[in-house]
Amino acid sequence: MADFNKAYAFLVTKEGSLSDHPSDYGGQTYFGIARGFWPNWDGWAFVDTAQWDLAKACVPGFYKKEYWDTIKGDLINSQLIANRLFEQSVNSNTMMVTKNLQEICNALATHDNAVIAEDGKMGPGTMARLNAMSSKQYETAIEFALRAKYLNFLLGRAKEDKT
Repeated sequence: MADFNKAYAFLVTKEGSLSDHPSDYGGQTYFGIARGFWPNWDGWAFVDTAQWDLAKACVPGFYKKEYWDTIKGDLINSQLIANRLFEQSVNSNTMMVTKNLQEICNALATHDNAVIAEDGKMGPGTMARLNAMSSKQYETAIEFALRAKYLNFLLGRAKEDKT
């Protein structure tokens, strides 16, 4: 089974510390946690008072509760798949990533596989299908699907910015 600490170690190599870039829709961000999206995160009190060690200590618990537990990472067989699913959930959202996964599972289904609900929830059917995939199969399928979704998202955002 996958381990949160390993997935978190993988994630923090991709998330910086403190940033406040004007083009970031989430505004001020600390280790990938955007104030605009997570204004009630406990760590903001420590960020606001420059208590960096205390702020950093709040980060793992946030990611475990809001992302890892939602994707039921402890039940995923492959650490590689868990790492990627966790990272993708953080960078978009768990419901969208899970729904994309379900769409992929259904697209790859054979006559032996029942169609699973594309509801964005990591239920037992989704978990069983995910755990039946190889890491390579998952990587190939999810990358194509997420790139297509992200491109559509960016195109929509570009249209909004022009208006």
